[in-house]
Amino acid sequence: MRFSDWHYYSIVRPDLIASGSYHNCMSLPRLTALSIVSSGSAIIREGKLLPVYMCLLELITGRRPAIIRARRSVSSFKLRQGMLIGCGVRVCSHPMLYELLQRGALSVAYRRWMRSSSHGFYQSISSQGNLSFGFSDGFFFPQLDTEFDKFPSGMGGNVNVTSSSSSVEEASLLFSLIGLPLK
Repeated sequence: MRFSDWHYYSIVRPDLIASGSYHNCMSLPRLTALSIVSSGSAIIREGKLLPVYMCLLELITGRRPAIIRARRSVSSFKLRQGMLIGCGVRVCSHPMLYELLQRGALSVAYRRWMRSSSHGFYQSISSQGNLSFGFSDGFFFPQLDTEFDKFPSGMGGNVNVTSSSSSVEEASLLFSLIGLPLK
């Protein structure tokens, strides 16, 4: 049994059941997906930076990112249909998702984000129970500490952790049991 499965079934799940508001183990909140999207005006202006952004996301998640193109033209942003906007990774598999959150990149990155920003934890959870935060530098992630010289500064993006919880309280309990810090 993987560490992520063991942690969820032996620690997180019994604590959620002990909270008393669930009658069935199938109604417990769980993580469904994780999305990391990196885009910026540098990609639009210089298409040469797209492989660098893709390499950054591949080092963080271990998966090859998909290229995101503009769906329609927006003249005020000087954006045309089909232009490259950025790249993104969506992780839906259960073991890899919990592995990234517990021991991997996101727990350390979220702690570094909490130190650098003035936002609280509850401000980053939506009313549907999804956690979202942005990073201005890719160096929030521990995988990039040794690769500091290879990437230009200012390569930011957004992280969205989707859960099946229906309220902020359920989501905050789930995220705190998984190991993300509360402020």
